[in-house]
Amino acid sequence: MSADNNNATPLFEPQGQSSLLPQRQEGDPTDCWNQVGVYGGKSCPELRAFVHCRNCPVYSTAGAHLLQRDVPDTYREEWTNHFARKRKPTTLEDRSAVFFKIGSEWLALPTHALQEVAERKAIHSLPHRKAGILLGLANVRGELLTCISLGHLLRIEPLPSQATLRTHYRRLLVAIGSGNRVAFPVDEVSGAERFRAEALKPPPPALAGSNPSFIQALLEWQGVTVGLLDADLLFSTIDRNLT
Repeated sequence: MSADNNNATPLFEPQGQSSLLPQRQEGDPTDCWNQVGVYGGKSCPELRAFVHCRNCPVYSTAGAHLLQRDVPDTYREEWTNHFARKRKPTTLEDRSAVFFKIGSEWLALPTHALQEVAERKAIHSLPHRKAGILLGLANVRGELLTCISLGHLLRIEPLPSQATLRTHYRRLLVAIGSGNRVAFPVDEVSGAERFRAEALKPPPPALAGSNPSFIQALLEWQGVTVGLLDADLLFSTIDRNLT
């Protein structure tokens, strides 16, 4: 691959088919890929044969030369100074949760507890089962999943009856806890959101709406307050209600 089409003397000469050697001084590797190669003007005639600069021996030779060059005298000093610098505290968003809405309330569960956001499915009621939180069964990707009313468990008001809820909802969230998969209808899903642990606030003693015993923290998000649910407590309670 040539370094400059305007030079009268080529930087390399073909030897047989696709055998190219750079015509340059040792210690002065060409960067023709930045000039006439794929990262430059793309005018190198060898692109017809090699398609991309990384397939060209000139590119490989330059890479080998870079790895084999002598270490500068200041190399160790520069890296010593680099690692000796005092690190600034990071503000990475180290947590994530899926935000969803039931009735008038925004809630969240840790991302690892939710497996899928499914379209609305027919929820078939089960005979000879008392009301409670059980809605019935729904077919999700060929698997019959137990559907519950998370809104009734959390005592969110106002909330439609279970008969209405089986058909009038927008999304079905598939969650896993205690090794069991369950699904519950929601009115809206925002998706997975990341946030810092420092952004969480403890819930007030008297929390209107959702049952406060399931909410372990509050989070301000896009002008609304989201209740982060305690996944372990939630799923253990669901298991007890279904047995």
